[in-house]
Amino acid sequence: MHYDNTINTLVVGKDDGSVTLLKIAEELNFVKYDEALTYKVHTARIMGVWIDPLTEYVYSVSEDTKFKVHDANKNFTVGELFVGSAKHTGLQVDKENKRAFISNRDGQVFIYDINQKKPVLSHSIQAHSKGSAIRGLYYDPQRSYLFTVNHSDGAIGIFEIGKPGKEKFTSHTANFTGRKGSRVGVWSTNRYEFYSGDEDGTVTFFDAKKIAPIYAMKAHSGGICKL
Repeated sequence: MHYDNTINTLVVGKDDGSVTLLKIAEELNFVKYDEALTYKVHTARIMGVWIDPLTEYVYSVSEDTKFKVHDANKNFTVGELFVGSAKHTGLQVDKENKRAFISNRDGQVFIYDINQKKPVLSHSIQAHSKGSAIRGLYYDPQRSYLFTVNHSDGAIGIFEIGKPGKEKFTSHTANFTGRKGSRVGVWSTNRYEFYSGDEDGTVTFFDAKKIAPIYAMKAHSGGICKL
């Protein structure tokens, strides 16, 4: 799910491979919406969506291993790529520099230039060991940090992404030792802290300067899906 406040549009990716765009009425305090478009674009569960507010192209990744670009105005697909051989698990976008980050169940992250209709691969990272699923993916545009959360062993990787056109110089700067079964993560650039949620409902706080956990709390009785 992704919301763009400049065009008041909410994009929802579904388990059946379809995408729905909702136009939200900001003047009515967001309590009313109109369904603008629903289209079937993937053959399996969608794991990440993003809409470009300028072109209204919708980018989506799925467990069918395809990365697709769909023109929401004209309702047709303008780009389609197979990315890796493992099911996709997440999508993050560097809006300013037009770069997309795609994670999968084989410990990989792919970086794509999305300035053109058809995305172009800039670089790929083996962020975790092969066969391990990256369940959490988070990008900080201020510091150009990319965070990856390994579901298998809980390891959290921190990568400093190279400047546009120089993604091959991406460096692996640090690892947090997290909890097994971690599913999602978010970063606070102001506090310099990272937060992860796992499948038993625990949220763990990490101090990035000390590269260590500082606090953990039982927040839910089931798995955490979003932070």
